[in-house]
Amino acid sequence: MEKSLNFTFSKNERLCSEKILARLYESGFVISKYPLRLNVLLLTEVEFKELLSLGSPSGTKYKGVIELRAQASINASKKRLKRAVMRNRMKRILREIYRHKKHQIYSDLEQAGQYAAIGLIYVGTSEMLYWDVEKVFDKVRRALRERVVAASTPRSTT
Repeated sequence: MEKSLNFTFSKNERLCSEKILARLYESGFVISKYPLRLNVLLLTEVEFKELLSLGSPSGTKYKGVIELRAQASINASKKRLKRAVMRNRMKRILREIYRHKKHQIYSDLEQAGQYAAIGLIYVGTSEMLYWDVEKVFDKVRRALRERVVAASTPRSTT
């Protein structure tokens, strides 16, 4: 029986833990295609579980997250988008795009046997249309797939 696609962005999928976010921005890699910046921290299943337990002392806060392949944080820079209305609109657009495209990211991660913490940041200086941001997101997602595949293939020691 095939899994049905779930086009939601639930609380479990949101990256809220300050400890995980700190590690993401310290030791993760960056894929940048204007106006998007994607910070990614690739993890094994054991590391993913450990990081989730760091976020919650009782471990109950993130119950059910292990079925997921990634947690994501979505931001828009106040420095670049001065008005809150524009920041909120761009974050809403990014959430919507991520919600529709996350199954592609999950399948790439699943094929590589990886888990990820993802920080998706809008770094543009002006508001953009949904379709324009979606095109850039597709480019970023393809670059992420290449990095995930490269990280999962063993390197020869010759």
